[in-house]
Amino acid sequence: MKQQRIQPPLRMALSLALIGLLSVTAMAGRKDAGSSRLTGQSVSGHAKRTALARITAAAAPKRILIYGPTLDNSVAPNEKTVAEAAGHTVTVADEATWAAMTTAQFASYDAIVLGDPSCDNYGGIELLATANATKSVWSRAITGSIYVQGTDPVWHGSSDDDPVAATQVLMLDGINFVAGGPGTGLYVSLSCFYASESETPVDVLSSIGDFQAIDSECSDAVTIVNPTHPAMAGLTSADLSDWGCSTHELITKFPSNFEVLATAVRPSDSASLPYIIASVRSVNPIDDAGNFVRQHYRDFLNREADPDGLAFWTNEIMLCGSDAQCVQDRRINVSAAYFLSIEFQETGYLVYRVYKASYGNLSNAPVPITLNEFQPDTKEIEQGVIVNQAGWETLLENNKQAFTAEFVQRSRFAATYPTSMSPEALVDALFTNAGVLPASSDRTAAINEFGSALTTADLAARARALRDVAENSTLNQQEFNRAFVLMQYFGYLRRNPNEPPEPTLDYQGYSFWLDKLNTFNGNFVQAEMVKAFLDSTEYRQRFSP
Repeated sequence: MKQQRIQPPLRMALSLALIGLLSVTAMAGRKDAGSSRLTGQSVSGHAKRTALARITAAAAPKRILIYGPTLDNSVAPNEKTVAEAAGHTVTVADEATWAAMTTAQFASYDAIVLGDPSCDNYGGIELLATANATKSVWSRAITGSIYVQGTDPVWHGSSDDDPVAATQVLMLDGINFVAGGPGTGLYVSLSCFYASESETPVDVLSSIGDFQAIDSECSDAVTIVNPTHPAMAGLTSADLSDWGCSTHELITKFPSNFEVLATAVRPSDSASLPYIIASVRSVNPIDDAGNFVRQHYRDFLNREADPDGLAFWTNEIMLCGSDAQCVQDRRINVSAAYFLSIEFQETGYLVYRVYKASYGNLSNAPVPITLNEFQPDTKEIEQGVIVNQAGWETLLENNKQAFTAEFVQRSRFAATYPTSMSPEALVDALFTNAGVLPASSDRTAAINEFGSALTTADLAARARALRDVAENSTLNQQEFNRAFVLMQYFGYLRRNPNEPPEPTLDYQGYSFWLDKLNTFNGNFVQAEMVKAFLDSTEYRQRFSP
């Protein structure tokens, strides 16, 4: 299903999020105190003993992309050596390669790293120029976890005098956290880039959110706020303190979906401010854009995703990058697109209308079909159909003919409509069950399927007449919202509206959403119907307890 035309009465309108770009102020570079690397550091034996063990006991190998200008290859350990020692596959992209990459190429990696080029002794904020110029491209690939730290672990970890062993753990924990998926994560070391005396926008991250940083005054007193966080595993507050300049930036502003992992005390006013933060991310697999799209193919089209469709609809969500509101809006619209698509309208919705025309609504129910009836019949009519692939229209038509021909031979249909019935009686009964007063031309066309016959013994004619009624435009429009609501239960919850855990074991929930959808003239966004089902505990627990 790719870029299909949406059938009336609704048309899908993908909401586009505007990504605000923050202004940039000049930044004054700051080096560690003194001309030599570091001396007299107090580092706990715990971190020294833990560093190598943490590196060798890393998570399953991941694909890591490092922005080359921020990698100091002249020293070790650095982000590359630490990740490779853990078994990860590391690619370093120089500025030309980075600038030529597409969002999809960035998204093929498990994590993207903007590293520490040994503070400003290797280069200043100009090193971020290409990353900043292309942020609208690579930031869209960031669909996983994000980790930002206001320090320079490569500088401290490669000290000639007394290297800080904890820096290796800090780097690896951060990289493992963002690469652990799902999605593509982002690891950012602010190094000394934004150590300005006044609050400075972190411009390289402005396509992800509003971040600001300020000089930490070389704070050395660090407190780990969330010691159980995976990005802090194996570390203590003492491990991160007393480096001789443990921090360079305090992060004074960040999006609400981030949590503080560690703080540092600013010497001038004793203010304790964040310097390591990470995005709060659900571990539910359905939150991953690719998994979300794949599941919709299974739930609504009863097939695995075709490569083109998977790429197209996943990209619609990924274009939001880390903009949470944009992601939510697009997930809603992408989700609704499966019901509105030609593929579903001509298969699943046709099955719904066939049952409606044949039997009307179920006894004491406002719907014509159960999930157990809907699923096998929809699979039958959908068999092999992928809209926009060569020959799909012929295959769909053949499936429709085969399905209706088999349907009219079922015992229930035969008992409801004996072959002794006249064509007029059969057609009138079908339209009555459908709740449609047909135009005279529509009624005549269905009756004429039997030619001059006085009975309806011709099974092929029965199938054609049933299709004529089921495909009636009035019926299509009349049942559209009702079917849309029912498919929320069938597709997302995989149950009938009156089944547990429905509190009242009836159709009150169904009727509530139908009334609300009708109130908003079929606008599912304003009715918040799709959003409610996607956010429901019942739906989300299908994929994660």
